[in-house]
Amino acid sequence: MTIHPTTCRCGGTHLGCDSVEELGSAAVRVAAERISIGIAWLVIVAAEMLVGGTGIGYFVWNQWNNLAIADIAVAILVIGLVGMALDLALGRTARAIAWRE
Repeated sequence: MTIHPTTCRCGGTHLGCDSVEELGSAAVRVAAERISIGIAWLVIVAAEMLVGGTGIGYFVWNQWNNLAIADIAVAILVIGLVGMALDLALGRTARAIAWRE
């Protein structure tokens, strides 16, 4: 059975999509989530620096005030590694569900 992605609707539930059109746009939605999670990670860490009493952002700010440069470097490395892991995971997800002809 051949399904044309722009003209046919089906009742399948692959990846929670109700139609072929939604399935075709799933990779674009994951790419948008990939960008959004990068921005969210940046904002969360910055917010923790300003008002948080816990978290990696608070830790960086606290160590800055204590002049513990080595701890700051390690924390920045952890922040970067978590960001890269999130980006890699969503990138692989987007490639796994991309439309292939």
